[in-house]
Amino acid sequence: MSNSIHNLFFSILFVLFPISLISGPFLPDFLLCITFITVLIIKPKIFKIIFEKWYFLIFLLWFIYLIIISILSDYPFLSLSSSLFLFRFMLFVIALEYLISKNIKLVQLFLFSLLICFVFLILDSFFQFLYGYNIFGIENYREDRISSLFRDELKLGSYLSRLLPILIGLLIYLNYINKKNIILVFLLLILTFIAINLSGERASVFYSMLTIIIFLLILKGFFIEKVYFLIFLFLSSLILFFNSSQVYNRLILKTINGFKGVDNSFTFISSKIEIFFYASFSMFQDHPFFGIGPKLYRKYCKYENYEFFDACSTHPHNTYFQLLAETGIFGAIPIMLSFFYASYLLLKYIYKNLVGNISDKQYYSIMFLVSIFISLWPLGTTGNFFNNWLDFIYVLPLPFLLLINKNDKY
Repeated sequence: MSNSIHNLFFSILFVLFPISLISGPFLPDFLLCITFITVLIIKPKIFKIIFEKWYFLIFLLWFIYLIIISILSDYPFLSLSSSLFLFRFMLFVIALEYLISKNIKLVQLFLFSLLICFVFLILDSFFQFLYGYNIFGIENYREDRISSLFRDELKLGSYLSRLLPILIGLLIYLNYINKKNIILVFLLLILTFIAINLSGERASVFYSMLTIIIFLLILKGFFIEKVYFLIFLFLSSLILFFNSSQVYNRLILKTINGFKGVDNSFTFISSKIEIFFYASFSMFQDHPFFGIGPKLYRKYCKYENYEFFDACSTHPHNTYFQLLAETGIFGAIPIMLSFFYASYLLLKYIYKNLVGNISDKQYYSIMFLVSIFISLWPLGTTGNFFNNWLDFIYVLPLPFLLLINKNDKY
């Protein structure tokens, strides 16, 4: 194909990426496969980087390990459905980094598409909150939760909060954070935070607060604008809580009640979630090295050994408890180390930025590291680690980090 057709094809792909995540798990997975297959055809040698970079090689071995323990598990076909093609996310990261390194305009297209998605979801969620249905006539799935186009999946807050650091990171990287745009950026942050509160997803509220705090810490100058931003953010949240009993009950009262044990004593973990953790940890104790097999918590929770927990679900609602139970200590270690290393780099770069001793690539990397940090945050509830939709979001900041730190071996 000619270069012009190439550019048009990949431009369409990049515009569709943020939009596809709203549609559900199929379309982003389809675009992911199309991307690395196309790059594999036009530039097959690019994938030899797997054997040249130590981190790709480690994760290739990790994928092979997951496949082996799936084959050896009690339910190999079910387990392999989640592990067999998991390596495609690594190929996607390599392909995406290659494409954006060849054409920086693709990064701009991705940013503009992401901005459009944010603005639309924010306005649509406000409309649904006021009228009980969105602009397409989709009614609220639950009275205390706003879901916009996500319907019964209730992923609005997760989408906005998990992609917010990537959005800010791209704005910083492409130099859109300046005196001319700072008011619009702050306005977008306030509206995004309100929409996340309307979604009723408490973990997402925490993620967005963390993202905003780190952004304000690393943003040089704009002192007056920051003060006004914090005042408006606080007042708008206060008005929302006092004028909406649904939001107040969901985010405040339900959170407080969720941390009360059976005897009304305080518990650090919600009593409803605690049973999942106990059940998964019990599975880990019985299978400490290799686990029960990816995606098999849903089967083992029905076993007599764990049935008394009454904690059956598709997953134990925490990434690390799930990895320990389903993949054992050997499967959990790479993800744990990834979180600790990302946390170390994030704290290091924030500190260097505060003391004014940071390189451009380290400054550009901070918000993408925030995206990894909140995705792998160990405290609290999470989705299924082997869910395609979540896995796509997990790896999305990596191509941009690789682009920024192209010549850095770490």
